[in-house]
Amino acid sequence: MIDTVHATPLPPNQLAAADLNNDGNVTLIDLAGFATMYGWNATNPIWNSPINSGWCNASEADFSNSSKIDLGDLVTLGFCYGLNATA
Repeated sequence: MIDTVHATPLPPNQLAAADLNNDGNVTLIDLAGFATMYGWNATNPIWNSPINSGWCNASEADFSNSSKIDLGDLVTLGFCYGLNATA
């Protein structure tokens, strides 16, 4: 379960950080790339490399800095996607 009652606001740069493919928007393409990385952790050989040319390093999808790309990171990306869609 995710504790939304005690959630802290996203830092101002979080929406930009969720733009994993560096195209200036958080879109379904970012979500698809994230799906590729979901479950990865710091022991993955390409943790500090982009998954595709022009993309952020895989480790940058670990928004919670837990050394694993997991549900909390997916929720953050989904929230940023929603913010981008309403902007």
